[in-house]
Amino acid sequence: MADIAIAQSNREFHLNKLAKTPSELDMADQGPLREEYPASWAILADKGYQGLHRNLRAITPTKRPAGGVLTVSEMDVNDKIASDRVIIENFFGRLKTLWSVVGDTFKWKRDNYDIYFQSCVAFTNVHIRFMPLRAEDGHDLHRLVNGLISTGQKKKAKRAGSVAMSRDKRKRRLSAMYANGETFQLSAEMEYDESEDGSCIFD
Repeated sequence: MADIAIAQSNREFHLNKLAKTPSELDMADQGPLREEYPASWAILADKGYQGLHRNLRAITPTKRPAGGVLTVSEMDVNDKIASDRVIIENFFGRLKTLWSVVGDTFKWKRDNYDIYFQSCVAFTNVHIRFMPLRAEDGHDLHRLVNGLISTGQKKKAKRAGSVAMSRDKRKRRLSAMYANGETFQLSAEMEYDESEDGSCIFD
């Protein structure tokens, strides 16, 4: 599933988390799409999320038109977005390096995930006050994300094997039951997911 599809399927969750509190409604907000989403803060995303602004207040870089070029203003905005995204990547690299609970598959009760994640973010903010972010933090994020993707692929392959084995056992069992020659049909596919939201974050 594409990242934008996952974001769109969790639209209500994002709207809830991006909503401004009553005390924030009067705060200065000069960001893009503020008129379309006056009561929402923004998501900073990459080009893979083009079109998400139709569902959420998503700020994405402008794509170069086919056979054309970007304007100086558009390139300047893209540079600013890229610069901000580097800071975010470095932050999450530090976060996931410091706290394995948010850097690996979450195996505990899912209802507790938010409080653990929020606590880790708060502690990371304190850590950054004493040790400012560096480029190496961003490299750590990419390494950890690649590790999660690899883990998810292995789990998917393992579960696919389990499904195939279960299907084969069921076929043999039904064959024994219908040894008198009656016909039966089995579904060619059985659905399975690596996690409820397809993210591989939860076990």
